[in-house]
Amino acid sequence: MGAWGSGSFDNDTAADWVYGLVDAASEDEALKVLESALSAAAEIPEGEYLDADVGSCAVAAAAVVAAAAGSTADDLPENVAEWVTDHAAAVPASLRVLGKKALNRVAGSDSELAELWAEGGDDDGFASEIRVLAERLTAD
Repeated sequence: MGAWGSGSFDNDTAADWVYGLVDAASEDEALKVLESALSAAAEIPEGEYLDADVGSCAVAAAAVVAAAAGSTADDLPENVAEWVTDHAAAVPASLRVLGKKALNRVAGSDSELAELWAEGGDDDGFASEIRVLAERLTAD
């Protein structure tokens, strides 16, 4: 995993995922990109291993959903912030619930992303980022 920080977009996989969102052919396609990233993590059963790339995309998607709901973080990439400005009204509230479920899975057991941060000695920073992002998904 090419990571340079614990933020939602601070890794190569999330940075690549962003292009699928902002370069989508239509708003409907972009919403599918969001939902797909969240579902990919949320629907992996407990006890099955969650790949770091799947987790990274889910974290980035959750950050986009939180921003669309009005809870924007300072580290939102410029192209994502522009996408949110243009499309926030189209992001369904149901993705907030799916995002929270995905984040719980990313931060839980059998998650390669959580494991990698623990091995790197910064699992507290990672866990804190996930916790804050989950809170942003439920803020009104």
